[in-house]
Amino acid sequence: MNTITSLKTDSINTAETAAYRTARIACNMSVAEAASKLGVSPNTLYAYERGEAQPNAVVLRNMAIIYHTSADDLLGLGTSP
Repeated sequence: MNTITSLKTDSINTAETAAYRTARIACNMSVAEAASKLGVSPNTLYAYERGEAQPNAVVLRNMAIIYHTSADDLLGLGTSP
């Protein structure tokens, strides 16, 4: 079994998933609006925010763009000024 696909939910960084929701809320976006801009379903965005799934690189980059932050901040790797 591929180790990437066998990751368990508890291995997803909770600070990271909290950052997705925090960034969306800071931009005053609803889940439906953000999901539409990201090209994913609202259920998929909820799954990212709950740590049940992880966005791929393209979605993560687009999150950074529409949330006006960096991918590093969304991943808990840095802080924006």
